[in-house]
Amino acid sequence: MAGKKRKGAPTEKSTVSASTAVSNAQSGETSFPRGGASVLTPLEHKEIAIKAAQDLFSGNKGTTEEPATKRLKPDTKKSKKNKSKAVKAPQQQEQQQQTIQELSFRQLIPDTLLLGCISQINELQLVVSLPYQMQGVVAITEISDPITQAVERVANQQEDEDSDNDDDEEERGLPELNKLFHIGQYVVCRVLSLKDRKETKKKNLIELTLRPESINRNVPKVDVDQGVALSAYVSSAEDHGYVLSFGIDDLTGFCKNADAKKFIDEHNNGNPLVPGQIVQCMATENAKNKRTVKVTLNKVAKGVVQEPSANVDAVVPGMLVKGNVQGVQENGLTVKFMGLYDATIEHTHLPLDKKYKEGDNIEFRILYCFLNTEPRRIGGTLLPHLVQLNKPDTMDLVTYGTIVDEVTVRRVFSKKGVFVSVGGDLRGFVHISNLADRHIERLNKTDDQYGLNTTHRARVVGYNSLDAMLLLTTKESVLEDTYMRVNDVPVGQDVTATVINVNDAGVIVRLSSTIQALVPALHMSDVKLTHPEVKFKKDSQVRARVLSVDTGKRRVYLTMKKSLLETPLPLIKDWESVEQDMVSHGVIVSVRDKGATVRFYNNITGFVPAKFMTEAKVDDLTKVFRIGQTVKATVTKLDKEDKLMLLSLIKAKQVKREEKKARKEAEDAKFAVGQVVTGTIREIRSMQLNIDINGREGRIHINEAFASLDDIKSKRKPLSVFKKGDTLQVKILGARDAKTHKFLPISHTGQTKSIAECSLRLNNDKVLEETDLNVGDKMLGFVKSVEKKSVDVTLGINVVGHVRKQLTFSDVEQVKNHKFTVGEAFPVEVLSKDKEHHTIELVAQDESIPRIRDIDSVQEGLVGIGLVQKVMRNYGLIVQLSPGVNGRVHRLDLLDKYTEDPTEGFKEGMFVRYAVAAVDKEKKRVELSLRSCRIDPECVLEDKEINSIEDLETGQVLSGYVDNVAKTGVFISLGRKVNARVKIAHVSDEFVKDWQSVVKAGQLVRCKVLHVDVENKQVEATLKKSLVEGLPAPKKKTQVEDSDEEMEEADSSDEEESEDESGEEQDQDMLDVKDLDEDMLEAAQEDDESDEDDSDDEDNVEALNVNGEFDWTGQVPDDDTKDSESSSDEEEEEDAKKKKKIKEQVEDKTAELSTTAPKSAADYERLLVGSPDSSYLWINYMAHQLQLSEIEKAREIGERALSTINFREEQEKLNVWVAMLNLENSYGTDETLEAIFKRACVFCEAEKVYLQLANIYERSEKFEKAEALWQEMTKQFSQNPKVWTQFGLFYLKQDNVEGARELLQRSLKQLPKFEHTETISKFAQMEFKHGEPERGRTIFEGLLSNHPKRIDLWNVYVDKEIQAGDQDTIRRLFERITAMKISSKKMKFFFKKWLQYENENGTEEDAERVKEKALEYVNSA
Repeated sequence: MAGKKRKGAPTEKSTVSASTAVSNAQSGETSFPRGGASVLTPLEHKEIAIKAAQDLFSGNKGTTEEPATKRLKPDTKKSKKNKSKAVKAPQQQEQQQQTIQELSFRQLIPDTLLLGCISQINELQLVVSLPYQMQGVVAITEISDPITQAVERVANQQEDEDSDNDDDEEERGLPELNKLFHIGQYVVCRVLSLKDRKETKKKNLIELTLRPESINRNVPKVDVDQGVALSAYVSSAEDHGYVLSFGIDDLTGFCKNADAKKFIDEHNNGNPLVPGQIVQCMATENAKNKRTVKVTLNKVAKGVVQEPSANVDAVVPGMLVKGNVQGVQENGLTVKFMGLYDATIEHTHLPLDKKYKEGDNIEFRILYCFLNTEPRRIGGTLLPHLVQLNKPDTMDLVTYGTIVDEVTVRRVFSKKGVFVSVGGDLRGFVHISNLADRHIERLNKTDDQYGLNTTHRARVVGYNSLDAMLLLTTKESVLEDTYMRVNDVPVGQDVTATVINVNDAGVIVRLSSTIQALVPALHMSDVKLTHPEVKFKKDSQVRARVLSVDTGKRRVYLTMKKSLLETPLPLIKDWESVEQDMVSHGVIVSVRDKGATVRFYNNITGFVPAKFMTEAKVDDLTKVFRIGQTVKATVTKLDKEDKLMLLSLIKAKQVKREEKKARKEAEDAKFAVGQVVTGTIREIRSMQLNIDINGREGRIHINEAFASLDDIKSKRKPLSVFKKGDTLQVKILGARDAKTHKFLPISHTGQTKSIAECSLRLNNDKVLEETDLNVGDKMLGFVKSVEKKSVDVTLGINVVGHVRKQLTFSDVEQVKNHKFTVGEAFPVEVLSKDKEHHTIELVAQDESIPRIRDIDSVQEGLVGIGLVQKVMRNYGLIVQLSPGVNGRVHRLDLLDKYTEDPTEGFKEGMFVRYAVAAVDKEKKRVELSLRSCRIDPECVLEDKEINSIEDLETGQVLSGYVDNVAKTGVFISLGRKVNARVKIAHVSDEFVKDWQSVVKAGQLVRCKVLHVDVENKQVEATLKKSLVEGLPAPKKKTQVEDSDEEMEEADSSDEEESEDESGEEQDQDMLDVKDLDEDMLEAAQEDDESDEDDSDDEDNVEALNVNGEFDWTGQVPDDDTKDSESSSDEEEEEDAKKKKKIKEQVEDKTAELSTTAPKSAADYERLLVGSPDSSYLWINYMAHQLQLSEIEKAREIGERALSTINFREEQEKLNVWVAMLNLENSYGTDETLEAIFKRACVFCEAEKVYLQLANIYERSEKFEKAEALWQEMTKQFSQNPKVWTQFGLFYLKQDNVEGARELLQRSLKQLPKFEHTETISKFAQMEFKHGEPERGRTIFEGLLSNHPKRIDLWNVYVDKEIQAGDQDTIRRLFERITAMKISSKKMKFFFKKWLQYENENGTEEDAERVKEKALEYVNSA
C-alpha cells in the first residue's frame, strides 16, 4: 500500500525537481547569455510547466490532508536533515513578499505590454487610456499591415493622380478609424517609445502599437489553447466567416459568422468586419499540430486560460487566468497563477466592496507585463468591468468640467497625489500638481489639509476609462473658472477677461485658467488706437464678446467694439439663425470697387453690392468706408444651402416689404374676428380641439365647445364625442401667439405666427374675461390641473379659477377618494375674487357646501369639510375652512373620547368634517369641533363637552388635559375656554417633595370639581385619587409628612390667605394659556394668508421696522394682554413687591418654550434648530439683537440666515435680504447698503430687490435716493409695466404731477404695444386718486375712444368717478354706457351697478328712473 501511495502521488522530491526544471528552462538567458538558447522545444516547456503545476497543486492538497513527512519514514537522521533543508529553501522564497508597486510613466520601458481602452478616435491616430491614469497614442500606421498599406497607397496617390475611377478612389481612400474602432474598446498594446515633458514641452508622450505580430511575438503555437484570448486583425472576409492573423508563425485563425455576430451587432453597428480591423478573439480549441485554429469573438470576456503557458514570455495582457492569493499587503495582493508564475494586483485595481485573504482562489485579468526586466513584473486587475470586459457603470455619470461638492481622501501618496471617493462607489484621483495653486513638495497621511478622510471641492478634468477613475483638481483657480474647454465658450456671449499682453496681432486676454483668447487689432475699439498698450494695461479687467471659436486649433477670438457690445439687434451667429430682411451689426473686412464684405460672428460673411452701400453714388468707396468699421446691414438675399448672403446698408427693399405686408393684411382679413368658417379636426387633446381652417391652424378651447352641462355626454372626457376628421362650423374669436401663447382679441400685425381662436357657440360674441365674473355667478368649468390641495378650473379661454378640494364635494370620503382628470367637466360657483392679485376662488355647485367668503359669513353651527393646516400636540389643529379663513380645534374637541394624544390620528393635508362651535368676529377667530355631537346631535358622548363655566357643577368627575404646571399649582383644561386650578395640596394623596414631577403639560388626567365660582369664572379641582375615584387615602406617613401636615393644620388660614393673594397671579396664568392659544391661531392664520399672498404676488414683502418692538409680515405672539392687565391693577403691583422679598426658586422653563414667544438668544437658537428655513424666526432674532443695540450681531445673524436657509426657499431668502437692506439703511452707511444691495441682486431676482430698496428709501423719506433708483430701474427693467406705474405713483405721492405725466410718455416708447392699454389705465387711476381727477378723465376718454368695446375699462372708469363723487358726471357716464350696443349680460351688470349707486347716493326718484331705463332696454331688445 505504501508503494502505491508513493507511485500515485508526487513526492516532495519530484515536485521540487519539476519546479527546478521549469526554472532552469525559463532561465536559459542566464545560462547562455550570448546567443545561447534553451535546449527544450516549446512543447517540452509546456509539458514541464503543466507537470509542475499539477505537482504544486497536488502537493498543496497533500499537505492539508496528510503531511508528506508522515507518509515517508526516513531511515536515518541524515536523510531527515537533508530533507528538511530541501523543503526549507523554497519555503523561504515563498515567504519573502513581493514588492507591490504602482505603475508609473518613469517605470515604463519600450516593449512593455499593456491592456488599454480607446478613449478618443482622431483621423490619423487613436488615443488609448492606459492603467494608472496614463494615456498613449497609436499612429494609423501602427495598427495592422492592411491599414498601413492603405495609408501608403493614399500617400503615393498624391504624387500620381492618373485614375478617375470613383471605385478606385474609394479603395485607395484613407481608412476611417471611427468605423474600425469604437470608444470603450479594449485593446492590447506594446510600448514603442517614451518621451517626457522636456522633449515634448507639453506632457509625457507614450507611443504604442497594436500590431498583433508585435503583441504576440513571444507566444508559441502550442500555447494557443482553449480559453486563451489573443489580439488579431482581420486578414480576409470569406463566405462563412473571417480569417484572422495573430502574427504567430504557421498559425491563423478562423471565426465563423455566427461566432462574430454578437460582436458585430453590439460594437460594429451591424457592419461586417473589414481587412485590417483589430479584434480580441478567444481560441475554442487547441492549436497543437494545426495550422488554423477556430476562434470566437462573442465569448472573449468569459474565456479562462485552462492550461499553463510553456513560458512566462507567452503571457500577454487581456488573458483571464486562475490564481491563488499568496499574500495580502496594505497596497495590494501577491498571487500565483498557472501554478508557477507570480503577479501583483495593486489596490487601485481591487473592488472596494470585497476583502481577500491568503489562500483564496481568484480569476483575474492580466493588466501589464514587463518581460525584458529582472525580475519580470506581471500586473493584474480584479475590477469587475475589466474582468468582464464591459463598459464601466461610472463612464457616463460625470462630464468634463463638472464641479463635485465633496470628495473624501482615501489614500495618500507623498509624491504622486491622493485617491478620493466621490459619492460612494465612484473613485477619483487628484495629482499632486492639481491639489492647489501653490507648489506642494510632499504629502502626508496625517496632514490636516490633504490627509486621510479630509474633504474637498473638486472639478472633473478627465476620466480614465480603463481604471474607471475620475481625474480631478482641487485648485481654487480652476474651481472658479466659468469655462474649462474651448468648446464650452459660446459665440456671442458677453465675458469679462484679464489682459495678459498687447502686441501687433491684438490683445491677448485670459478667460479662465485654461483658456486664453485674442482680441484682433480690428476689434480693440470702434476707433483706431495708436497706443493700445496705454488703454489695456496688464492684469486689467475688460469687457468683451465672443466673436468666434476655432475648436480645431483651440483658439477663441473676442471683440471689444462698443458698437457690438451694446447692440440691441439680434446677432448672426450661425446660418440657421439668419432670416430674410434680418438686420444686424457686422464689421467690414474688405472694401472693393464692386462692394464690401461684412463679417458677423462665427466668421459668417456677406457681400454688400456697391449700389446698396450708399444712397448717393460714390466713385471711391474706400473714402467712405474703412476696414474694421461697424455697420448695420440688412439681409436682402439668402441661400443657406450654399451659405451665401447679400446685404444692404440702405433701405432699398422698403417698397417690397410694404407690398408683402399688404398681402399679409389681406390674408388676415379672411380670418377677421366674428367670421364663421369651416374647420376640420386634426387633433383631439384633453383641453382643446386643434383644427385646420383652409391651411391655417386653429383651436377650440374646451370652454368654447359646450354651452351647458346638458350638452356633455361624458363628464370625465367631454371631448370624446368628437372624432378626428370631423367638419365643424366655428366662429373666429381672435388669435393666439404661437410662441408666447398670449390671446390677441384685436387685429394683429401678423409679424409672428398665430393660431386662430375659435368657438362652437356661434352666438358667442366675446371671450369671457375676469372682469365679467361676479361673486355668486354659476359657471361650467373644466379641470385644467390637479394640485395637492386644490384643483385649477378653466372658466374661459383666459380665465382660470381655483377650487379648494374641501369645497369640491359635501361628502368627506368623496373629497378624499375622487380622482380628478384633466378636462373633466365640473360645475362651479364664484366664491370670491381678488382683483389685486387676479385670483378667483370657486366652490362646487352643491348647496350643502357652505359659502364661506370671510369671517362674517361664518355662523355657529355651520357644518362643512376643512383641510388640516397644522397639527399641534399640546393644543390641537388649525383647519382651513376656505381661502383666508381658518379655524382652530381644541384638543378637547378632536375626539368623542379623550386619549393621551388626541392629535395622533391627524396629519397635515388631511380632510375632516367640522362644526363651528363659536365665532369671535371682533378678533376674527373661529372655534371648531370635530366631535360627533356637533355634527350629529343624536349621538351620545362618553366625555361630556364643557362649553362654559355654567356647565360645571361641584362634585363632577371629568377628564381634561394639563395645560400648565406653575409654582402655585396645576391648571387643567376642561373645555375650550374653561380651565380648572388644582392646588398643590390636591395634586396627590401622598406628600411628594417634587410635586411638579407628578404631572406634566399635555397629560390626560381625571379630576373632581371642588368649587365653581361663576361670577369670577374660577374653578377649583382635585387630582387626589381618594376624592376622584373614592379610594381610601394612604394611612402610613413618614415623620416629614406628619410634621408637614401639622404645619398645614396650624397655618391653614395663612395658606388660604397666601393662596388668595396669589389668586390673581394664578388666574393670570390661566389667562396666559388661553391667550397663547389664540396667538398661535393668529400666527397660523397669518401664515395661511401670507402663503396665499406670496403665491400671487411675491413682491409684497414687508420691510423691517424696529421701533422698540419688531413687526414683520405675520404677527409675533406677544404677552401684551397679560402685561397690560397685570400692570393696571394696583393690588397686583403690591403683591409683586411682596413676592420680590421672597427668595425665588430656580425654575426650568424649557418645557414652556414651544408655547411662549422667545425672549432670549438661547430661545431663538433652540427654535432655529427645529425651523432653520424660517425667515420669520431669523428676522425676529435680528430685531431682538437690535433692541439690545447689538448691530454687528444682527448683521452676523443675517449672514447666518442666508447661508443656512435652503437654496430652494427663494422667498425665505428674499425676506432676509430685505431685512438686511432695512438694517443697513437704518444703522449702516451708504457703502454697506450698496454692498448688501449688489449681493442681493446676484442671489435673488434683481427686479424684486430693486423694488424693495425703492420702497425702503420711500418709507425712510430718502426721496432723492428713491428717485435715482427708480430712474435706474426704468433703464434696467424697461419692459416691465409695473416699474413704470410704481414710479409714476411715487411721483404723484411727491406732488410731482408733471414728472408722472412725462413718465407716462416715456413708458409708451419703451413698453411693447400690448402693454400700452393697461399702463395708460393705471396712470389714469393714479391721477384720480393722487393727482387731478380731470386729468384722469381726459386719459380715460382718450383710451376709450380707441377701445370703445373694452368693458373692463368702462367699469374701472365708473368706479373711479364714483370715488371722485361728482354725481352729474357719474350719471352722464352711466347714460353713455347704457346707450352703447353691448351684450345683455354686460348691460345687466351696468344697470345693476347704476341702481346700486342710486340706492346708496341718490333719491327714490333717481332709482326709479334707472329701473325705467332698464325696462326700456329690455323691451327694445
